[in-house]
Amino acid sequence: MITTKQIIILAAITCSTAIALNLKKLSKERITIDNSQLFTSIRISPSYELHPNQQNLDFAMDIFSIDKPDHVEGPILNHQIRDRGLTFGSGLGTKRRVEIGRPAFMSWGVLGSTLGHEIEIHCKQSFLIIWLSELLQLSGTVYAEREAYEYEEQMAERFGLSESEKAQIRYT
Repeated sequence: MITTKQIIILAAITCSTAIALNLKKLSKERITIDNSQLFTSIRISPSYELHPNQQNLDFAMDIFSIDKPDHVEGPILNHQIRDRGLTFGSGLGTKRRVEIGRPAFMSWGVLGSTLGHEIEIHCKQSFLIIWLSELLQLSGTVYAEREAYEYEEQMAERFGLSESEKAQIRYT
């Protein structure tokens, strides 16, 4: 059985040499742009079990190449929250904390999509503008969530989401 550490090492070697990784448990599809190979999506075999733990959360950050800004703490696994993920921050500051709940661990694709939703979208949104919009009854939170869910739909191939997972996100 291939361990997570072995997959990470193989992925790092593969990415550094720009060769597509094809393992029984993990594969990356590739495209070529300007003579460089870029990976566009990742599919992990369902036989590679996804357990809700910090190690798998960190692994998903790496394999999906989630763009985490410096002002973000986490993501941290929180077994107490009922949502797939939550992003915390104040309206005046840029510091953000991302917590991921057990529902995000439905599949590797959903976990990757949730990380992107929270880190690549919510952590870059202005909480001050969202808060002010709410004060003015302009539904700032609704618009912030809509942007994040639209991102998930657009990135469905990147995360290897199934049709049922895409439908679930679409109707959230």
